[in-house]
Amino acid sequence: KLLPEGDVSAGQSWDLDKEVAAKVLKHFYPSTENNNVAKNRIDEQQFRATVLSLKDGVVRARLDGNLKMKHPFYHQDDDNFVDAVIVGVLDYDQAAKKIRSLQLATDKATYGRTTFGVVVRSEP
Repeated sequence: KLLPEGDVSAGQSWDLDKEVAAKVLKHFYPSTENNNVAKNRIDEQQFRATVLSLKDGVVRARLDGNLKMKHPFYHQDDDNFVDAVIVGVLDYDQAAKKIRSLQLATDKATYGRTTFGVVVRSEP
């Protein structure tokens, strides 16, 4: 569901499926006492892919996203939110509609008054 329907060309953009993207985005928080992602609540998310290139049937797309998420430091409510700008790269086989690699990063996310970074990459 992260891939567009049909074939794409350079410069074309699409929005990523919010439900599927949320499964990854719920892990974008700093080290805290609470590691239960089920307790995270995404208040805002935007994630868009733009095709950078198409070579030998492989599409490379840049990913740009924003996230605002409630993540309690402990297992009780507090006033801390995650605010993150996320960038990444998605490579997929256009004919097979199969993702080859996914890489996401944020290095200027905030949680309360603290900045943090997160990197996510797929395994082959």
